[in-house]
Amino acid sequence: MHFRQLIASYQEFVPNAGKKTWAKFDLPGLSNCAEQFKGRLPGNCEGFCLACLKQWEPGSPMRQTSRQKLWGGINWAVQRGHLNTIFSPPASLPETLKLKRVGCPLDDTQILA
Repeated sequence: MHFRQLIASYQEFVPNAGKKTWAKFDLPGLSNCAEQFKGRLPGNCEGFCLACLKQWEPGSPMRQTSRQKLWGGINWAVQRGHLNTIFSPPASLPETLKLKRVGCPLDDTQILA
C-alpha cells in the first residue's frame, strides 16, 4: 500500500484545509497511521486507532482534534476501498477528558489594582 499517494489523494479531497492546518492537524495522525502498516498489519481496529493517537496526551484538545481528522481520513480510505473495512474507526472510543480549570487566574485585589 502506498500511503504517500493515499495521503496526497485525501489532501485533494479536503480542499478547505490550508497548508499549515493540514501540516498541524491532519498529517501527523495520517503519518502515524502509515507507520502502523509497516511490517505486520495491525490486529484490530481499536488498537490500531489508539496506536495512531499515542503521541498526544489522552484528553488533550489536540488529541481530540487529531482523532477527528484521523477518523475522517480512515473513513475516506475505507469507503473508497483503499483500506479493508476492518480498519473502520469505532463509532465511539472511550476517552478520558482533562478537567477544565474553573475560576479566575487573578484574585480580586489584582483586578481592582
